Amino acid sequence: MKSSRKTAGVTLVLTVLMVMLLLAAVLIVTSQLAISARRSAGDQEATAQSQYIAESGIARSQSRLNLISDLLGSDLTVPANALSSSVQTDILNLCGLSSMPATLTNNVLCEDTTSTGNILASATANRLTLFTDFLSDGNFSDRGYPITGTSAEAQFWIENFTGKATSASVGSGTFNSTVGLKLQRVRVLGTDTYQLVFTLPDVSSSSTAVSGTSQRSLKVAAVSTTYTLNINRGSFAQYALFTNHHFTDSTAETGCKNGTSACARITFTSNTLFSGPIHSNENMTFQGQPYFGGLLTSAGCPAGHIVTTNGVDSCDTAATPGAFTYGNSFYSSSSMSPNSTAPALTGCSSYYTNGSCAATSTSTPQLLGGVKWNAGFVALPKNANDQATAAYNGGLYLGGTVNSMNFTATTTPIALQGAGSQNAQLISYNQTINGTTKTTQLAVSATKQVFILSGSTWVPAVQVNGVYVAASSAPTTKVVPFNGVIYTESGVTSVTGPARTNTSDPATAGPAVASFAQLTLASAGTIHIKSDLKYADPPCSGSNSAASGSFVAATCTNTDATNILGIYSSGGDVLIDNGASTKYANNGAGKDVNINAVLMSSAGKVAVDAYDQGTADANINGKVHLMGGIIENYYGPFGITDGHGFGRDFVYDTRTSDGLAPPSFPTQATWQVQLPSPLKLSSGTLSQQVSQ
Repeated sequence: MKSSRKTAGVTLVLTVLMVMLLLAAVLIVTSQLAISARRSAGDQEATAQSQYIAESGIARSQSRLNLISDLLGSDLTVPANALSSSVQTDILNLCGLSSMPATLTNNVLCEDTTSTGNILASATANRLTLFTDFLSDGNFSDRGYPITGTSAEAQFWIENFTGKATSASVGSGTFNSTVGLKLQRVRVLGTDTYQLVFTLPDVSSSSTAVSGTSQRSLKVAAVSTTYTLNINRGSFAQYALFTNHHFTDSTAETGCKNGTSACARITFTSNTLFSGPIHSNENMTFQGQPYFGGLLTSAGCPAGHIVTTNGVDSCDTAATPGAFTYGNSFYSSSSMSPNSTAPALTGCSSYYTNGSCAATSTSTPQLLGGVKWNAGFVALPKNANDQATAAYNGGLYLGGTVNSMNFTATTTPIALQGAGSQNAQLISYNQTINGTTKTTQLAVSATKQVFILSGSTWVPAVQVNGVYVAASSAPTTKVVPFNGVIYTESGVTSVTGPARTNTSDPATAGPAVASFAQLTLASAGTIHIKSDLKYADPPCSGSNSAASGSFVAATCTNTDATNILGIYSSGGDVLIDNGASTKYANNGAGKDVNINAVLMSSAGKVAVDAYDQGTADANINGKVHLMGGIIENYYGPFGITDGHGFGRDFVYDTRTSDGLAPPSFPTQATWQVQLPSPLKLSSGTLSQQVSQ
């Protein structure tokens, strides 16, 4: 029995020991799991904190981009009285230049073609005067950035353009965020017309959490990688059509002002197909379904209320925002149905013999580019003084009577003395001064060097008192690059390009404007166009069209083309002579004349001369195929619906909406600064995790 008791006792002790060992093992495992769980929770918390901190950096970057976008898009304003020379100096500073180069390739003032792609990669304050000159402290403070003083503003832009990383604390963690624009290219597109091209790299943000053992790096792409900032005086070349008075003449306007039967309004019909911006200082009239692919704006000055005071036009009464339909039915913008951006305007489409309405129809103008019925009044210039000055100081200034002027772009190289054989822009003019008539022939190279034809040899020429003579006859005269501006005191009787080899086919006419040429022909008198004027390198092809309710603009894909022509009369008309008329029989524009140019008359009109003469047959003249724009005081007629004159086929040169303009072409009084697209990041986030 004693032995049995001893055995049982030993067994009990062993059992207790085993249970205790098992409990110890359970406790050890449990404690390890608890420690692991605590470590996992800590890691997760650190990871989450790192993610939040990195996202804070991205949010901070977007906030900074919003500020920059606002500053460039709305706050950067150039005062109307800012001198052209001051703005040019600021533009030159961006490129690190002290003066404007004699020639520019593709209108590029400076460009960074390296992998950096940033002209301002090492920017200093004196390079950024464009921004510090035209932004005040308040522009920053209004948006929550307490930046005061020019040096602080400059530092802000230095950080922006050099992509300097900024750090900030979030809780007990930190982030480093990098955001900034890269100025890739600066272009000079015309007088007082500049374009800054930026790229926006991916925005990055890296973080470190509280413990320092978890990190996150985030990267977000921009919605667009390229942005442009346009700074200009608002060249009139930007319009597809501009009318000061939306009438053919003062008689028609007076009739509408007085409510007499002489009232005749210019009406846009279903045959109207405009692809660029349209503006009138008065009200427009619609009939049927005209198409407008660009922004349509109207200042709404009532008929007969544009007055001239101290040489500047303005409206002497309250504007009436709205439009007419089918003659004299007026709709204010506030009463348009269903709304002012897509109105359906009902008017009287036909009348009984007693003048009462016989039938009504609805006009549905297709305002595809938007509309503004209460736009500001835009005054036309009253003279060509700027163009005359530019011509005298680097172009061609012609007094007396200019009987003819021909523009021709060579299609095969010609020998230019001292410059080898190359293609050139030829300018030939016949001029009568004090009873003496003389023909002069000039050639301009791609580097803007001028040559004059002496016998059968093209010899170097220099400008003396506004005209060019052989350099050998004036060896001490300073050679200046040809600036492309030609001014005549009393108009031009005949402007032509190369003749057609087939008189009925405009395709057989050679180019008038060389691929590198930029020309402006200006005058105080009337300018007559008598033939095709075509670009060697046209930006657009085809015509605007509308079918089944859809508008299709002409194809404009060659927008890198730089050749452009402007024709401007400050005191007369710009006329296309009707070659089928008795007045200009066999001495005017042929069938389906092609004109590549921006045409402007600030006192008169752009029209077809003798449009109502000849045979009433539309097949005789066809259309005026204009690639460019028309700016005019009164709306000039081209033909009559019975077939007299020419039809209209207008294609907008889209390059002018980006700031390209003929040299010294008239500009508006005020400066414009435009950032067409805001700086935005995409909603998708690319993340890369780095854990420790």
